[in-house]
Amino acid sequence: EWANCQIKRHDEAMPNLRNFADPQIRTGVFLLKLLRSVAPECAREELILSGTTEEERAQNARYAISCAHKAGCTVFATWEDVVEGRPRMMLCLLAAIMAEDLRRHAAEPVDKDLPTPNQS
Repeated sequence: EWANCQIKRHDEAMPNLRNFADPQIRTGVFLLKLLRSVAPECAREELILSGTTEEERAQNARYAISCAHKAGCTVFATWEDVVEGRPRMMLCLLAAIMAEDLRRHAAEPVDKDLPTPNQS
């Protein structure tokens, strides 16, 4: 759900990921769009291919792993895991991207004018 919400903020047309074995994850497009939403400086939109051919899927997967590293994610998955759609490895990869997103948001300054949960 987190990943779908992140992508919807930037790309309303992208279909939701149903689970970690969803065939659309194998194209690499979902992962690259997610990385663009979390770390826009790490993935260029014009380099994301449609993923319709095996070669495009492989290139997207390689690019997604590279972008995840560049974003600061601890990545255990390989591009082959993406192309083959291994659910457990996709869970690890999405968790790493989510952790990086949380780390980036924790570094953002807090607006002192907004009430905190401890304030009445």
